[in-house]
Order: sequence, then structure tokens, then C-alpha cells
Amino acid sequence: MLRQSWLPGFPDGAQKIGKGLAILEKDGQVTYFVGGDNYFSHAAGDEASRRFALASLMENGHVKAAELERAPLNIPHRTLMNWVGQSRKARPSSFFRPAAPSKPRIMTPDKSAECARLLSEGKRPSAVARQVGVKESTLRKAIRRQAVPQLAPRSEERVESDPASTKSERSRADAEAAAGMGTACTRADERIQAALGLAIGATTRFEASQDVAMGGLLAGLPALCANGLLTGLGRHLKLPRGFYSALHILLLLGFMALGRIKRPEHLRQTPPGELGKVIGLDRALFARLMTGRWVGEHQNVLLCGPTGIGKTFLACALANQACRQGHSVLYVRLTRLLPTLAIGRGDGSYLKTLAQLAKTEVLVIDEWALAPLTDESRRDLLEIFDDRHGSRSTIITSQLPVKHWHAAIGDPTLADAILDRLVHQAHVLDLDGESLRKNGKPE
Repeated sequence: MLRQSWLPGFPDGAQKIGKGLAILEKDGQVTYFVGGDNYFSHAAGDEASRRFALASLMENGHVKAAELERAPLNIPHRTLMNWVGQSRKARPSSFFRPAAPSKPRIMTPDKSAECARLLSEGKRPSAVARQVGVKESTLRKAIRRQAVPQLAPRSEERVESDPASTKSERSRADAEAAAGMGTACTRADERIQAALGLAIGATTRFEASQDVAMGGLLAGLPALCANGLLTGLGRHLKLPRGFYSALHILLLLGFMALGRIKRPEHLRQTPPGELGKVIGLDRALFARLMTGRWVGEHQNVLLCGPTGIGKTFLACALANQACRQGHSVLYVRLTRLLPTLAIGRGDGSYLKTLAQLAKTEVLVIDEWALAPLTDESRRDLLEIFDDRHGSRSTIITSQLPVKHWHAAIGDPTLADAILDRLVHQAHVLDLDGESLRKNGKPE
């Protein structure tokens, strides 16, 4: 005998869901019928009871999730599975528990307005998120749901971009870089920080360039990455700190696929600086300063940048590397060295101190130009650098850029003599970024 699922006296207006379920909404009540029996009812608009009823019907086999996904209910499959999981794990009574108090909003009106202002200035969402103090995914979700107002670009503050470089100009710049870090290595500061474990990965910097090999084919991929593609890569693939990150490696593999380059060895046929321009880097080569060749060639290293950026740390790391290679090293602060020389004039140790400084193969002078110099101090510095010029190496750290050192020294004649012996055979590293002391340790 066949089962009769619909009784003749069934109320009019009921919606049939699948083979055995019907839902009737009438007089402010929603009633669920299984076969001809009243299974459950609740007030219209009671979402907690609705979720409980549908989860119970699926649990007891009266209706399938696929049937609820179709019209007229059109409930997403994931939502239905969440309801069933809640019924199994937290019991059916969990549908009627009071909702937990909502967390404070992350994207407050003030933060939304600040994000809109920064985005209108042309900054990328990733940079805006770091500056405002929210996750990049949170900011992008707010942009998608239009919670961040769209402001017109600030054309009055735009800075004209530099003219696009030609291939010959780039080749000349790559060749000139060989005198420092190696062919086409122009980012000395980032490479030194990466070699010392301070940098997670080099930042992408796109430059206007003409006649780049395969540039039209490859430019789209790094541009997409710069605008958020593969932002979650760090959660799944992590590499040790260094100049090249996992994203750079994936970009290179993508370039090989697009350019039909079968093996990494074939990349040697492409000029390293040209490929680097497409990636937004310079090229892959070890940092020459960490090899210690600059000590043997009696060259100097000048580290400039704001306080807390890691100048002293880098200087001491280079000095430590020189020690491991058998060179004598001495670290002094200029604010303490100059008083020591002044005292030496009175107790007879002045010439002995100068001789010690002249014999040291690597002299690290920290806190350069931190305070005004006296005429006596300027002459002491000239004596030190005159003894060391062409025969020893010196590392100097300063908060002032090199172009301001002449004015900081004071006397034009002595400043010319000091800087002539110090700057002309030096690697100048201009560091930039936030203070590492904010977090208590280098990142």
C-alpha cells in the first residue's frame, strides 16, 4: 500500500518542499507539516525558531539540504550545514540562547574617513591598513561593502613621475653598481639588512622603464601582487628572513612559465637588472659588504638614517664580520672619543691614542655629528682620518644625511679636508623606516 503524504484536507497556500515537507505561513504563524501532521510552528519572523525547525527536520531525515537550497527558500548550503553542526554539537537549545554581546567595531567612522583620505592620496590598501592599524583583509572587506567613502584623487598634490629610463641608461647604472655591491645591485641598505636577518623581504618598487625585454608580457603579474594578490601567502609558505621572499620566488616561476623558460639556468640569458625592473627589485646577488672585501680595499662605510633604524646594529654586524676574518676592530662613540683626546693632551696620552686609532684596521665611529664640534675637535678628526686614509677602513653612523655633514662640521676648510678623506671611497647606505625600538627588538 502506497504512503499518502498529502491529506485531502491540507490547508491551501502551503509550499511543498521535497516529498514530505510543507510550510504554511498564515495569520502571523509559520507551520511545518510532515506528511499530514503538524510538526512545528512559530511566529513569523522568529529566526531562532526557524533555524531550529529546519535543522531538526534535516537531522530527522524529513528533508534534504539540497531541497532547502532550491526555491522558494534558497538557503545557502554552508548555512544549512552550520545549523546542523550547531544542533549536534551545542544541542538544539543553543538556537534560543541570548546572542553574545557584539564586539566593538574595528572600522569606526574615524578610521573609515582616515582610510578614505589615504586611499585618495594613491596609497595601496596594504600600506593604508598598516598605517591605520587594522588588518588588510578587514580594510578590503570594508571597501567591498562600501563602508569606506570614495574620495576623489587629490590631483593638486600629485608629484610628477620621473621620465622612463632607456635600456642604455639602465645598463650604465647596472655597470656602475659593480663598484659597490655587484652588477645591478643598487639597494645596498635592504641587502645589508637582509644579510643580517633584519629584513623579511625586499619591498617592491616599480620604475618607469622603456624597452624592457618581455616587459609587456610580465608586467601584469607583479602589479596584481602589489594590489593584493597572494596577500595570504605568508600563512601557508614561510621562508627564512632574506632579500627575496616567497612572493618573489613565485613571481620568478610565473615569469618562467609566461616566458617559456624551461630551466632556471636559462635565466642567465636575461640581463639581471632588466628582469629585476619587472619584478620591482634590482637583481639576485650576494651583498659584497658582507664578504669583507671593502676592508682589504681600505674603503669606508657610511650609515645614515633616523634614530632607532638599526644603524649601530648594522655597523657592529659589519665590524663583527671583519673580526671573524681576522681584522682588528675598535668601536667608539664620537661623543666620548673627542673628550678622551682632549684629556690626553693634558696627561700625555694624546699621541698614543692617535697611534692606536691609526693602527686599527676597522674603526667604528658612532653618533657622528650629534653635537656641534669645537675647533679643537675638528682638528682631532682631521688627524684621525688623515692617518687612516688609503690604509684603513672606517664605519660611521649618523642621523644626518652625508650632504649635511659639511655644514655640521662647521669650518669650511677643515670640513673639505675631512670629507675628502672620508667620503670619496665610501659605501653610503641611507636607511629608512620606523624605529626598531618601538617593539623592543628588531623585526
